[in-house]
Amino acid sequence: MKRYSWTIMGFALSSVLLLYTLISGVDLFEKFTGLLTSVEFLELDEFIIPTLIFSIFATYDKLRRAKLKQIESSEVKIYRSMLTASDHILKNFVNQMQVFKLTAEETPEFDPEVVKLFEQIKAETEGQLKALRELDKVSAKTIKKAININTSLL
Repeated sequence: MKRYSWTIMGFALSSVLLLYTLISGVDLFEKFTGLLTSVEFLELDEFIIPTLIFSIFATYDKLRRAKLKQIESSEVKIYRSMLTASDHILKNFVNQMQVFKLTAEETPEFDPEVVKLFEQIKAETEGQLKALRELDKVSAKTIKKAININTSLL
């Protein structure tokens, strides 16, 4: 109901105006043309059609921009949901990889440089996820920039 409040108000106002003209017998169009005739010397009637055309295009543009904003908002919500799910999956993966790290640390023949590499990869991944969570404007370019992906590769 709230989405159509202006439409309902417009319908109610036009209905009241129609009832008023039917009951009182006043012809609003004749009153309007009489007003235009009385102010003919100002040439206001010359502005009616251009103003009407401009109003139609401006209204269409406003509706189009509102639709684009709604789509963008929807895309951001979907992006945030996808990011939350990806974050959850990756955190589970990293936690499971900790088992391998612990096993590697306990194995005497295992190269300690590999454990350091694992920690570096883990820190880099966490940093990229944090950068994605903190994005203000969602676009392919800002996502790539946030995680330092070479855009020529994608």
